[in-house]
Amino acid sequence: MKNNKKLYSAIFVLFTFLFSFTASVATAQTAYITSDDGHVYVIDTASDTVTSKMPVGNDPYGIAITPDGSKVYVTDFKNNCLYGIDTATHTVSDPVRVGKTPIGVAVTPNGKKVYVASYDDNTISVIDTATNTVTSKITGVNKPVGVAISPDGTKACVTNVGSTSVYIIDTSTDIFVGKVQESINPGAYGIAFNPDRSEIYTTDRRTNSVSVINGESYNVIATVPVGKDPHGIAVSPNGKKLYVANYGSNTVSVIDTASNNVTATVPVGNGPFGVGVTPDGKSVYVANRGTDNTQIKTVSVIDTSTNTVINTVTVGTNPKAFGVFISTYLSSSTSTSPETTSTPTETASYPTETSSTPTATPTNITNINTYYVSYSNLMGFQSQEKYNCFSIHPYSYLGEKNGSTE
Repeated sequence: MKNNKKLYSAIFVLFTFLFSFTASVATAQTAYITSDDGHVYVIDTASDTVTSKMPVGNDPYGIAITPDGSKVYVTDFKNNCLYGIDTATHTVSDPVRVGKTPIGVAVTPNGKKVYVASYDDNTISVIDTATNTVTSKITGVNKPVGVAISPDGTKACVTNVGSTSVYIIDTSTDIFVGKVQESINPGAYGIAFNPDRSEIYTTDRRTNSVSVINGESYNVIATVPVGKDPHGIAVSPNGKKLYVANYGSNTVSVIDTASNNVTATVPVGNGPFGVGVTPDGKSVYVANRGTDNTQIKTVSVIDTSTNTVINTVTVGTNPKAFGVFISTYLSSSTSTSPETTSTPTETASYPTETSSTPTATPTNITNINTYYVSYSNLMGFQSQEKYNCFSIHPYSYLGEKNGSTE
């Protein structure tokens, strides 16, 4: 009898432990930060510490996380690739070749499709996540940058630096179904959907504002002035707050989505670029890219209850984290060395230049003439053959301050 009691007690303790562990896995939060040093940094948002870093291509830029947190997708701006990261093992998949200078990336709610905006060749690549291949390449965009998927997964919206419009794609057909005329000046960059309202938000670098778009009529219903040169944008989980990274003002604007008014302006680090909100809505993480190479590159942590910076995390060089970079998934990786994760090898199989992908060319969209200046990329790349999906190419930048779309 006594032995039975001991056994029951042991089972109860074990059950309690497992229940607590499962709960901790379900509520854990992780941020993934892309950096110019060729790494993705992993931040445990419970402790605000860097727990790992993974070599990913040459210039990881845009980022997206599957809804179940099992995979992170990263664009490589210089090498024209998309990488996938298994968040449980931190294993980096073989790259998928996409268009030239890919920036924004987004994944559908069911995790079956990934959309990549390639700035320099004016395309949106559609990747089947089951086969890790490009199934369609959509043309008709004009210097595309940001991509966001509607909460129901039926629409993909794309910002275009080279035009005054946001383009709407039907994800079932991968054909354009509409466009939003934002302003008389091109410059739309970041984009996000409100999960609780039928609204889309975009940042406009030229007018220093945020456009509020009705997600059903695709009309601009409000324009909100923010700081200088806004880039990244993120919506709180309850849809009540909007956070905008003002690259030129070193601030984050907090917008009330009910009134479309700025309710707070939070000073952060130098050159804030990407911004994300934790699933509990309590913290906002801001990747401070910096405006030159002399500043320490950091991630600022904002307490949303006080709208003040409560912590700063040092990461890599020129962190960008452009897109959705915060997950609730707890990595099970036990590696203590950040460089021990699996990366593509010299013998990895890459797509060739002759690989063909179906092209969905919209007939209801008229291309808009752009102006840009080109210059050769003179930077030396380490292990070019290893990471290059396209051949190294001269790529173009929009003719604006700092000579860069970034």
